[in-house]
Amino acid sequence: MRARILKTSRILSNIAASVAVALTLAAANASADTLNYLLTTANLPGFTGPYAEVTVNRTDGTHATITFQSLTNGGYTYLMGDGGSVGVNVNGAFSLGAITGSNSLSGFTAGPYTNSGSGNEDGFGSFNQRITSFDGWGHSSTEISFGISATGLNSWSSAARVLTPNNKDQFAAIHFFACIPNGANGCTDASPGAQSITGFASGASVVPIPAAAWLFGSGLLGLIGVARHRITAAYRPAAA
Repeated sequence: MRARILKTSRILSNIAASVAVALTLAAANASADTLNYLLTTANLPGFTGPYAEVTVNRTDGTHATITFQSLTNGGYTYLMGDGGSVGVNVNGAFSLGAITGSNSLSGFTAGPYTNSGSGNEDGFGSFNQRITSFDGWGHSSTEISFGISATGLNSWSSAARVLTPNNKDQFAAIHFFACIPNGANGCTDASPGAQSITGFASGASVVPIPAAAWLFGSGLLGLIGVARHRITAAYRPAAA
């Protein structure tokens, strides 16, 4: 009996340690090397966000990759395209690397892309790095990604330090086309027979680690602690 109790206690201890490590790694991944922003505000009424997710992946102190991903909300998919397709405000001196992109929906030819330098994203202020896509609707993208490198004495200590707020307190923005998913990976212009509906979106907010994950992990650690306490109490000899 004693051996069984001790074995059970060791198993619970190992589980508790694994849960603690997993939560620690999740926190480190979210805050130190990779950070996600949601673009939640648009200058086009009647279209529900979030509109895109921006992932900042810092690979070392002087290199990072920025990836924009279209989101579908309120019945619309928000394609990124045309002038100022995406924009970010990078912290400190930097140089732009390769630009890639794609459109996961049928009927589109994403890009090509060009470096359009600094400039305004309508209503959301000026960003020091913008990417422009060739033409409009037909060359829009569901994903645009590019590398950046810190130059001079600049470096980034974490993913949270790669971007910085601009003069409108914004980190990133997109120029989007609203489309209606129509099945079979297709997409229909939200304004058939008329010029495509376009707008700009920003309002970047950091995506936190899901609260449910923290609650589950914390709750599991608590239950393990209670179980260990009961096992120990059951084995403890009664007082004389």
